[in-house]
Amino acid sequence: MVKNSFLLAVLLILLITSFTYAQSTEITIPESGYTEICGKMLMIDGIWMSEGIIRADISILDSPNSKPITGGYKGGDEITISSEEGCTYYVFAITKSGLMDSKGTVVLSKYIPVPALHVCGDSLIFYETRGYKIDGLDWHVTSIKEGDGGKLEAEINITYNTSIIENLYLKENDFLWLGDCLYEVKHIYKSFVTSSDKTRKPLEGRISMTKISDYTYSTGPVIKGEDINKPIDHKK
Repeated sequence: MVKNSFLLAVLLILLITSFTYAQSTEITIPESGYTEICGKMLMIDGIWMSEGIIRADISILDSPNSKPITGGYKGGDEITISSEEGCTYYVFAITKSGLMDSKGTVVLSKYIPVPALHVCGDSLIFYETRGYKIDGLDWHVTSIKEGDGGKLEAEINITYNTSIIENLYLKENDFLWLGDCLYEVKHIYKSFVTSSDKTRKPLEGRISMTKISDYTYSTGPVIKGEDINKPIDHKK
């Protein structure tokens, strides 16, 4: 299995190369990562869902242990990092692909993004042996078979430019990020037909998923009060 870091790197390339603006006007930050902008530490605390819209908690810190100023930003939102000139950005894109332990990305831009027309469907079905193009990546359901404990498991290969970058193994009740959509695997089907000579022939299996409109991430360990610096003083 290829590490999630490689999948993240490919997603970053897809995001960056899709923009038409000058490179200096965009900043790409991985989930749980941070970068320094306008003398502040900008951290992506987590990516989540609310009312069917993908959002990101973005903290503006004086230093890594500062008390965060955070909120559920969505695409198109304005974020002012400091009162200095040129320190106002817009959330250009939020995206995440893979299982829950995968890391998404947030892209900030000096330009207001065009509102996206993409809408997540209420349900989704992947069929065994078929391929799907999602978020610039090729997803292929290679097989559905019994896994540990006798439960059905679906193997999905994710490729970019024909190179396999990750193998996913889905089970029922797993959550799966698909770009800016989040789904839960409700059912994995696999049936057989028995011929006259008693041999069993497998039929095409399928994965049935339903859209998740609300999901919050684990916030992790809490910083002790004595280790928290003073909050940022945003003067108007």
